[in-house]
Amino acid sequence: MFNPSIYSTGTFNETSKTLKTGQYGFGGWVYNSGVNLSAYKYLIIKLGATNTSGASFRIFDENNYWTGCATYDFGVNKQINIDLASMYRSGSTTKIDPSHLYIIGLWSTGGSDIVISNVYLTNSTDYSNPTAIEDIFNTGTNENELIDVYNIIGMKIQSQMKRSEMIKNLPPGLYIVGKRKVMITRKY
Repeated sequence: MFNPSIYSTGTFNETSKTLKTGQYGFGGWVYNSGVNLSAYKYLIIKLGATNTSGASFRIFDENNYWTGCATYDFGVNKQINIDLASMYRSGSTTKIDPSHLYIIGLWSTGGSDIVISNVYLTNSTDYSNPTAIEDIFNTGTNENELIDVYNIIGMKIQSQMKRSEMIKNLPPGLYIVGKRKVMITRKY
C-alpha cells in the first residue's frame, strides 16, 4: 500500500496517481521486514507531468527514515533510471544494499501535485517495462526440436511435441515451454 504520510501529512489519489506531500514530506512504501530487489538491475520511476516541488526519489536500506538514503532528484526530468547495484547514500561512499530495502518513495518540498505515471523493476538495458510474456517464435530456433509443454501452474500437458506444431495444437493461453513463458493468443 502506498503511504502518502511517511513523513508529514500528505494525500494520494489512487485514480489519478497524484501524490501531494506535506511540507518537506515523504510518501511511498514501507517494508517492515525489508524487500529484496537484488534480482533486478534497474528501478524505473516515471512521472506523468513535470514537478514543481523539487521532487526526489529516495531509497533506504535501514528501517529508519532518519538514516542516510540514496537520493535521485528529478529536476526537470520526468523519468529516473536507478541502477540498483550502484546506489550510494547521498554525500557518502556507503553503498545501499538492494537485498534489504525498507523505505522507498518520493520526497518533496510539498504543496504541489506529483503525478506518478509508473514505477517498475526491469533487467532490460533499454529500461523497458517487462511484460513477462514471450513471443512464441522466440522460444527456440529448431522447429523440429521435441519439447515438453506445461500449463501456467506447472502441470505437463504435452510431451515430446514438435516446436513447429505447438501453435497449431494448443488453445490460446499462457504456457511454459522450456524455461520461458509463452502466450498463444489465437489459433493459426
